[in-house]
Amino acid sequence: MEAKRILIIHTAFIGDVVLALPLVQRLRASFPDAYIAFLTTPAAGNVLENHPGVNEVILFDKRGRDAGIHGGLRLVRRLRSGHFDIALVPHRSLRSALIGKYSQIPRRVGFSTSAARRLFTDIVVYDKTIHEIERDLALLQ
Repeated sequence: MEAKRILIIHTAFIGDVVLALPLVQRLRASFPDAYIAFLTTPAAGNVLENHPGVNEVILFDKRGRDAGIHGGLRLVRRLRSGHFDIALVPHRSLRSALIGKYSQIPRRVGFSTSAARRLFTDIVVYDKTIHEIERDLALLQ
């Protein structure tokens, strides 16, 4: 995988974002010069604040000021302007897959159990027998 601008889309709970931190660390180690952005909720944003592997934290208040179609469209416009090469989507929601697709990110990697797996360019088998951290790291294969 070659990428200069990487977006991680994870708008789930704080604990899920914490479990995605090894993914950030592995990305940074594998792509030391890449620009890595992490899209998450305001509640989970504090976890990523000042993280050395993340260049930008993009907050998406999906239940507040960014709720609804207008909030989603604002986010998509913002992400399009970021010209991301690849999106890694550990969050298996329909909304997360739609964000990657409509943001015109050419390569979108997500899990086979995602509600909108057809929107991904690369689908990784969701293995229930391994820990969540290992599953997230599988997105890098």
